[in-house]
Amino acid sequence: MAQTLTTTQESLAAQTTKNLILILEIEGVETIYSSGVLYRNWKIGDAGIKIGDPELKIGGRISEPNGRSLIDASKSQKNISQQLEVEQGGSGSLQSINIALTDYNGEITRLVSPGYEVDEILGREAVVYVAFEGGSHPEDSFRLFQGVIDTTTPAQGYVNIRVAHAQKLEDIDLFIPATAELIGEHDDTVTTLALTTVENFHLPVSGDVELDCFVKIDDEIIQYTDVFEDETTFELRNCTRGMFGTTAATHDDDAEVQTIFKLKGNAIDLFLAILLSDGELIADNFIASAIGHVSEFQTITNAIFFEGVDLYSKYGIVEGDLVELQGCEDENNDFLFEDGRVIESIGKSGYGSYIVVSGAPLTNEISEAITCSIKSQFDVLPVGCGLKSKMVDIEQILAVGDVVGAGIAQYDFDLSEEVNAKEFITQQICMPSGLFQVPRVGKVSLDSTLPSIAGATAVVLNENNILNPDKLKITRSINKHFYNGVFWKYGHDVVTEKPSFARFKVDAESLKKFGKFEKILKLESFGLKKTQATKSLIELQSSRLLERYKNGAEFLSVDVNFATGFNIDIADTVILDGRNLKIADTRNGTRNFSPRVMQVINKDMRLSSTITLTLLDTSFSEQGRFTVIGPSSKILTGSTSERLLLGSLFKDLDTQDSEKRKWEERYTGERILVKNDDYSIQAETRIIGFDPQNTRAMLVSPALPFIPTAGMIATMPKYDESDDSQMQIYKELHGFINFASDIVTSIDNKSFEVEPEHVARFEVNKEIAIRKLDYSDYARAKIENITGNLITLVRELDFTPDTSHIVERLVFADGGSPYLIL
Repeated sequence: MAQTLTTTQESLAAQTTKNLILILEIEGVETIYSSGVLYRNWKIGDAGIKIGDPELKIGGRISEPNGRSLIDASKSQKNISQQLEVEQGGSGSLQSINIALTDYNGEITRLVSPGYEVDEILGREAVVYVAFEGGSHPEDSFRLFQGVIDTTTPAQGYVNIRVAHAQKLEDIDLFIPATAELIGEHDDTVTTLALTTVENFHLPVSGDVELDCFVKIDDEIIQYTDVFEDETTFELRNCTRGMFGTTAATHDDDAEVQTIFKLKGNAIDLFLAILLSDGELIADNFIASAIGHVSEFQTITNAIFFEGVDLYSKYGIVEGDLVELQGCEDENNDFLFEDGRVIESIGKSGYGSYIVVSGAPLTNEISEAITCSIKSQFDVLPVGCGLKSKMVDIEQILAVGDVVGAGIAQYDFDLSEEVNAKEFITQQICMPSGLFQVPRVGKVSLDSTLPSIAGATAVVLNENNILNPDKLKITRSINKHFYNGVFWKYGHDVVTEKPSFARFKVDAESLKKFGKFEKILKLESFGLKKTQATKSLIELQSSRLLERYKNGAEFLSVDVNFATGFNIDIADTVILDGRNLKIADTRNGTRNFSPRVMQVINKDMRLSSTITLTLLDTSFSEQGRFTVIGPSSKILTGSTSERLLLGSLFKDLDTQDSEKRKWEERYTGERILVKNDDYSIQAETRIIGFDPQNTRAMLVSPALPFIPTAGMIATMPKYDESDDSQMQIYKELHGFINFASDIVTSIDNKSFEVEPEHVARFEVNKEIAIRKLDYSDYARAKIENITGNLITLVRELDFTPDTSHIVERLVFADGGSPYLIL
């Protein structure tokens, strides 16, 4: 979803004249470089800040004392392109950006010269932001890149610094086989192996991610669980002989020993572990100000407070990360990582931020000697890409895993050769689970091939913000974004090093429809074994991929201004409202293009100019629609029949502008229903805007026939089945209660009769669901034939439909498809 804008960002973006600035932060360098004047919110303790000063305003800004306006925007990179190749497992272009820094008095030359300002600039972490001038950094800045400096180029009067996206760190080889030689002859019974070295013979790992360790000697594979070494002795201990169907045998002195690893876990856990393992601590001996005390007036049990720093934004910590605390006045407060204390929650106060840790209660204290270290919970493997948590969009990745659910594969990889981390992640971790890598908020992130749905922050693109309406062309092709078959190879054998099984799924209707034009997406998974779970996963992911591509997904490019598109990332969903754009709509065969949820698959951003977005319709389905719950607001005291004062239904989400943001952009001009709890009082009106003097006040017309009272609800109208052009934006974005039909006559296990007036809701080749009210019987099947009010299915069910069953997933009277559950 598009990044949520701050109030200041919205205000600055709405201004007619907008000045953009680039901002560069480099790890270990105090100076913040920018192309314009840089401001930040003041905080207590800043030099020159005096509480009580009448010029000092809460939320006010001061010039950033560490800011230096040395970025030359005219020489810096102006275009940034992002491409999304879902079929290849992720972003199709490794991003980088060039920043030109004016070399004032040789200042930047010293910065990039090893051993002067810093030991080494190459490989150092850096963050690039873009912001509207006048906002506060970093709160009102938009993060473009979170990565590393990979190139510096001094030129005449300036130095060019290139910052590469964090994904560049994935381009390394992992699980490189270690080799050694046996010392002495070993027979087929020994369980300790004496070697010439045990360097890079990794130890096993247990938990959500597992690593089992083996060696291959001649034709035998042996598992070990312990490694021993001192100055003269190198041994693998607790060995199990004859693994993977091999035979225990006697091996000669000097026989070659080579490692093999078995890596197990689900796609999300493995993705995070490979990215974040083998890295540094998130925070190492960071100074904590207090235990328990989070402000002068508030204490929280087991809180560790850090003055003047936002731990979450700066370090990327998440709940579940491991914590170590040392140097406390009360020695009982000290604990190590091995004690297993983890972050249970993260908070902020006006003075800084804090974490609350698990475990026994700590004694409250204030000290300048407390040091805190934090380790990522996902840093569990002996090798990995070594990314830091702040480079990875961990919360979004975990959220994607929750949504995809059963589509997340459980892998079991046999690794006898090294793997390139980037290729392994995209092809072996992501693709079989319907996942793909994306750069989001400048970090490494994930998305899925599930149908796109419009979240609360999805941007609406229409005639008001599209800059090239006369050039819009929507395209379908059998050469691009089209597949009607999926071919899987899986069950990799560690001995033969080849896949043992194959599975092929083709969409027969698509094959027939496109004149037998066949285009197959090939997937080879080394980590899927032959199990029933694998068969179910392959069936599910094949169906999702074919649903996305079997009809030829439509796509088009639109130009938008910078204020509209700067916070949209590739893989975000947007709402294309083409009702006034005269775009051909192949769903209804007219030029009345109904609003659609589409995914951004390419983004070409020209700083301070236009942004080109390529949009793909990933939600096209012949069987139904995927949407989210519709908007609702609470009516507040003081409302009138033409002016509704609104509040959020959820206290924690209620702000002055929360309801305006919810309704204004998408629904101005649309109908709205105002009602009480039991619908005994209800009426519809139409949204005409919001009062600029009070952004809680929605203006409606015509006037309601009653005065709304506090506690009433403003929400979507009921589904209008009279005309498919009514309520188009609601119908496309939000789910309504589906129509269900009774069965009036039982025939057999593939035929039944329904009420004659309901027949129009059934369509040949559409899938319907038949169930009992308690779901004790449930099945889905396509309709083969409709004769009068007799419905015949394409297959026999495991039960005979009768009058105790109902039929669901039927079309609406306006021809609209039913709403489905992912």
